Amino acid sequence: VSINAIFLSPLIALLLFLFGKQINLPDAAGWISFSGMTLVAALFYYLIYYFAALSSFWMINGRPIVYMFLIFSNLLNGNFLPLDLFPAWLEPITRYSPFQFLLYVPIQIFLGRMQVDAELLATAGAWILFFILIIKFTWLRGIKKFEAVGR
Repeated sequence: VSINAIFLSPLIALLLFLFGKQINLPDAAGWISFSGMTLVAALFYYLIYYFAALSSFWMINGRPIVYMFLIFSNLLNGNFLPLDLFPAWLEPITRYSPFQFLLYVPIQIFLGRMQVDAELLATAGAWILFFILIIKFTWLRGIKKFEAVGR
């Protein structure tokens, strides 16, 4: 549990107590779907940033690549602007990108605007498999180049 969740929990509890009747919370199935997609989002964060961090095998400082991925993912996960407001020509890219699973999909499921279906699970599964394979390939190539000096 993050420190933000610890500090925000009392505030959220108070807001739910005061305005709970005006907030449409998901039913049990919605909570299960939301929780599952939140776990998928955590896995995507790990895989994407692990892949970006592997650039350190070829660079003295891998932070610029990680920051590039951070900015790119924040743009395409709906953090800067909701994906619904993007132009129509960009919709196929955002719909099938892995970045939508980081924020947009869990929020849409929580709000009841999206359901977990076979296409969504297939897209997530394909991206997870892709990242696992590319990470393994990158790790094996990078470890051959790795040199350590010192004690």
